[in-house]
Amino acid sequence: MKINKLYFYSMIYAFIAFVFSIYILPFYTEGDQAHYIKLYKDCFISGEDQWFCYVNTIGSAEPIYFLLTKIAQGFVGKDFYISIANAALVFLITLIILKNYKVVWHRHLFLWSIFLNYYLMVLFFSAERLKFSLIFFLIATLFLNIKYKIIFYLVALFTHLQSGLLFSPYLTSLIVKKELSLLKKFLIFFTTVLVGLAVFLLLREHIESKLLAYTSEEDASNIMGVLKTLIFIVLAVSTTRKLDPLLAGLPLVIASFIFGGERISILAFFLYLGYVIYYQRKMDVIMFMVMLYFIFTGYKFLNNILIYGTGYLS
Repeated sequence: MKINKLYFYSMIYAFIAFVFSIYILPFYTEGDQAHYIKLYKDCFISGEDQWFCYVNTIGSAEPIYFLLTKIAQGFVGKDFYISIANAALVFLITLIILKNYKVVWHRHLFLWSIFLNYYLMVLFFSAERLKFSLIFFLIATLFLNIKYKIIFYLVALFTHLQSGLLFSPYLTSLIVKKELSLLKKFLIFFTTVLVGLAVFLLLREHIESKLLAYTSEEDASNIMGVLKTLIFIVLAVSTTRKLDPLLAGLPLVIASFIFGGERISILAFFLYLGYVIYYQRKMDVIMFMVMLYFIFTGYKFLNNILIYGTGYLS
């Protein structure tokens, strides 16, 4: 039986990610992971108010991650659960990159530069809800059927609200399409606003509490988050020589001023990668230099985990 090369390589990289994660995860016990470990260990005990425990332990009210974790907790340990998720994320990234990257010698070099990257390390070992949300988002991008695409976009949104900012490239691509009538473009925009309003009403308390928490933080890392977001958008525009990345990136820039921190810059990083690979179909010298820098910072993040039990040092 002939095996499709894309799926073969995707499975190989996914297996490597699984083994790597299983080894590293036991070392990460501090910072954000202390809360996630407590959630997995204490919040799904029979008789416990599980939703209340979930919200108060990690400060989140998005329901999809709660349901996934509740199901997984009954069958496997946390490290195995997260390692499977990391493998799924790598499988999807590999599949999408190989589908869109030119068949040249540095395709796999580019993949390794992503997998050893600081932002992948953060997704692997720290930003759990965002990771699961990105998994659903990437699944949505693989579907051609608009119905399934929308379903998985919504699942991603209710896994981590900030992933909603990644919908902007898709919406931008629809709005700038010349073949779409003005009426259809207006309907797309109007529907997006209605969905956003519905999500806000459903998760109003959670959104307001998050806004209050983020806007009360005056931290240098927030300023760096804003700068990184701006740099990624500028790089995407200058490399592709298109306005699409600017239009799609504006919501990220605005959000980075409100929320700050690393989460928005992670989304901006993937937006940068996505646009460059979509239009150029390969990395250029500038992207290669960017990737080298984040491989170095990824090594430092990983080293912190092994020594201090957390990737972030205050």
